Amino acid sequence: MRRILLTVAALTIPVSAVTLAFGNPASAKTKPETKITCKTLSGTIASIVAGGCNGNTGGSSEPISGTALASGGTITWVNGKTTTIAAPTLNTVKNSKCKGTAETFSATVTHDTTGLTSLGTATGEVCVASSSITALKPLVTT
Repeated sequence: MRRILLTVAALTIPVSAVTLAFGNPASAKTKPETKITCKTLSGTIASIVAGGCNGNTGGSSEPISGTALASGGTITWVNGKTTTIAAPTLNTVKNSKCKGTAETFSATVTHDTTGLTSLGTATGEVCVASSSITALKPLVTT
């Protein structure tokens, strides 16, 4: 169960609560992004949402099932674009802000329709406490 929670958190920090951007009008041109950064992540194993995201995401992700992403999966953004991430590598770390287990993660980005200029890696740090997941550091997809 812990591994599933951590995997879900790792894959979704682009994975939260408040949408900070609403996307561009259909007629506006979007410049290519070199990375996507999401500041927040909130939810449970059943439903995680990434928020405060820049780039061509619409500002946040659609709710993501943790169990569906346990071995990698696709994040659908509120604007309909997607980012697919391989299974993450997780490492337990110490973080005084976390009342549960703090984990860093790294996952290869295998596909993207948001317009990233290249496929790279998704990294971040999360706290898994009981059934909740929160971001300790932003998710950055490069």
